[in-house]
Amino acid sequence: MVSPPVTGVEAAGAGVLTGLLALGAGAVAVALGRDLARRAIDRANARRWEREWAAVEPRWSGRR
Repeated sequence: MVSPPVTGVEAAGAGVLTGLLALGAGAVAVALGRDLARRAIDRANARRWEREWAAVEPRWSGRR
């Protein structure tokens, strides 16, 4: 036996659910991408700060 075809309401509900799931997956992907980019930027900024501090600290602290 074959089940009856889906109704318009069932098809619309499935479409809405699929759209919401796709939207949620996209939001998660964007958030993860943003976090990865932020971490890379933070690491680069920390390295840059360390280099600059290594040059400034001896003069600032009076140690040469």
